[in-house]
Amino acid sequence: MTYRQKQIVEGLKALLVDQQGSTAIEYGLIASLVALTSMEAMEALASALTDSFTQTSTAMAGANGNSGDPEQPYEPPVAAGDAYEPPIAAMRIG
Repeated sequence: MTYRQKQIVEGLKALLVDQQGSTAIEYGLIASLVALTSMEAMEALASALTDSFTQTSTAMAGANGNSGDPEQPYEPPVAAGDAYEPPIAAMRIG
């Protein structure tokens, strides 16, 4: 074996024994697992929030009496037999 070949073999042995980079790789794997877990948790949270806001919006639209249609104006309920009189501010003078 030549001197150059011995240097190459010794260099490869040193690389196999060296463990400096393994810590960085371990931290990288841990960081990627944390990132994946966080993304899944945020996706589940977003889905739950969307459902919650949809239910709230539907309930509020039903309470307003217009079923959520923004083009349909709100009309207050009037009991049968009662005459509806608009507020004074809404009456036209003249």
